Amino acid sequence: MKNQKRKYIQIRIPSKYKDIFRKNKDKIPQAIDIIFNQNIPVEKIEDFNIYDERITITVDELYYKKLEELAKKYKIKISTLIRSIFFSIISKS
Repeated sequence: MKNQKRKYIQIRIPSKYKDIFRKNKDKIPQAIDIIFNQNIPVEKIEDFNIYDERITITVDELYYKKLEELAKKYKIKISTLIRSIFFSIISKS
């Protein structure tokens, strides 16, 4: 199996979500697959606190391409898309 290229995406979130993000970041690729394969619409979810923490998430090239397509479809940045997916994951928990 050849080495897959990894993409690093930096996301800004409120500091109170830093630990929650680290616990749930494994669920983000699964959520991307569900959204992409089932054509589920993504809503831009914002928490109106100050985005004072920077978190880096690593995805492989396949997920990055899916994120690019979703970002074009919904006309939002990839980091905003991931942040919205994260907020939707923690709201369901």
